[in-house]
Amino acid sequence: MTRSFFQDQMKLKSLPIKYNFAINYSKHPELMSLKMSLKKTFNIVFSPTFDLNQKVEDSSRRYGVISKESFDKLENLYLEIQNRVIDENIHDIKFIFLNKKMFNWQYFPNIIDLRHFEDYGLNFASMLYFVQDNCEWTIGSEGTMQCYLLLSANLKHAIYIDNSHWGYPASDGSTVPLFMDSCDYLKYNEAPFAYIPNNNDVIENIFNDYYNFKKNNQLQ
Repeated sequence: MTRSFFQDQMKLKSLPIKYNFAINYSKHPELMSLKMSLKKTFNIVFSPTFDLNQKVEDSSRRYGVISKESFDKLENLYLEIQNRVIDENIHDIKFIFLNKKMFNWQYFPNIIDLRHFEDYGLNFASMLYFVQDNCEWTIGSEGTMQCYLLLSANLKHAIYIDNSHWGYPASDGSTVPLFMDSCDYLKYNEAPFAYIPNNNDVIENIFNDYYNFKKNNQLQ
């Protein structure tokens, strides 16, 4: 209904935005230090819910609000990327943990824990701008954090979202911005009903961007 009304009947186009926020780094030198460090690395925001011990979620939502099958694909993606980082001896790819509801992910040395971003003097709005300004990709499942990240025009996104917990006829327009259906760097073959990409495609795209990042940095 959302797609039909806004796009088909009203002929409106859904587009991402660029977040804009003036951060006063002079008040938070630790944030400036983090920013300078992140400018030297290729940064992937990782924000899926994972709460096996049910610290904040009940048992039905310990994998977030996606099916166990979708979660397994997401977990495999994370581990496959990390294994490739290890195999290629890469030291300038960083994963940024951002969702306060993620607890049980396997830890690797390239993790930057930004789940309590308030400790750096950031609020939710300034955090979104900081991430947009310093990161290249986001990987996540359904949730408030990922929904806001998806709105950024400066980031690429790999999302794992289905309707296993909801009665909506489609993910599009309810949990995924309408413009993601026309995403041109990843294929979501089940869109708008679900957004589950092929892991190999995600890995290929992320590492192609990483190699371009390396090449551009060497030219500077």
